[in-house]
Amino acid sequence: MIGDDRDGFITIPVIDEKDVRDGRSEKIKVYNKLIRDKIPQIIEDSGKKAMIEKVSGPEYLDLLNAKLGEELQEYLDSQKVEELADLVEVVYAILDYKGVSREEFDIPESRKL
Repeated sequence: MIGDDRDGFITIPVIDEKDVRDGRSEKIKVYNKLIRDKIPQIIEDSGKKAMIEKVSGPEYLDLLNAKLGEELQEYLDSQKVEELADLVEVVYAILDYKGVSREEFDIPESRKL
């Protein structure tokens, strides 16, 4: 699941607590992209600290659009059908943001003509 209602999440730094204690905090990684709901816990479970920022509005849509391109590129690079599921998930998040139901979106081709 990407985001929560009309809000999304972007990572800020991911910090290895040991590096901070040792004074090597230059190992901070900044991603600035949408992440899945469970990613912060996975990062924390690996011994690092995830700092996230909740975003909404136009910034959330911009990040969704960027994620759509990222997921499309992953599919094009791999040609794996399972990558299409990630692409569809982002499309659904965009539809939710725009207030369009999946039923409204799933218009048969004959109705478009």
